[in-house]
Amino acid sequence: MKPKTNEFRSGFTLIEMLVSITIITVITSVVFLQSSRFNSSILLSNIAYEMALSIREAQVYGLSVRGLGSDEIALSQSQTRFKRGYGILLDGSSLNGAPLTSMALFADTYPLEIETGDKLYTGGTGGDAVISNLNLRKGYTITNFCIIKDNRYCYVQSGPNDLSLSSGRAVIYFLRPYPEAVIHDNTVSGLSNPAASAEITVSSPDRSTSKLVRIYQTGQIEVVSGTISNTP
Repeated sequence: MKPKTNEFRSGFTLIEMLVSITIITVITSVVFLQSSRFNSSILLSNIAYEMALSIREAQVYGLSVRGLGSDEIALSQSQTRFKRGYGILLDGSSLNGAPLTSMALFADTYPLEIETGDKLYTGGTGGDAVISNLNLRKGYTITNFCIIKDNRYCYVQSGPNDLSLSSGRAVIYFLRPYPEAVIHDNTVSGLSNPAASAEITVSSPDRSTSKLVRIYQTGQIEVVSGTISNTP
């Protein structure tokens, strides 16, 4: 008869297993959160650069004189189809301060009797031709835009130095042979005193991160991190 011996078997206790599961869960959550933030940052940058490219596209069209098609300008004015200016429109006039989800690239086809257009955006039937709309996706929005001249005029007044952009609109306009941008609030008085620069803030859905697209009167365009500054 063999004597009884105590056998010891290695393994995990219930407490050890719960601790291990908790650690794995925490690590997985942190990795997932950081990955989501990274993806959000990349998408935000892509959208900001798409906006900058759309503005550059308007500049190229204005300089190289993109020809307008018969669906964009009346046949009676076809002789002026290579003379028109192009611009970008930011329009929050009917949104009461709510974020914008798009911006438009337009050809200055109105009024017809002015060969180069009037450097303003006119909507509706018979107005300026919208060439394309850049629609922001996945909850990303334009949360603010400003034009800067003697003061800072903003769609949303976010600081003590901001004044109201009463028209709720901003136009960035290009006309041959000048690479410079004509920046104004889409009013005749604003056109007579154009701005030195414009700033557009695009934000993530939770507004935790933002990119700033800045356009200078010289025609330069840049994308930087952050939001609109409150100092002129």
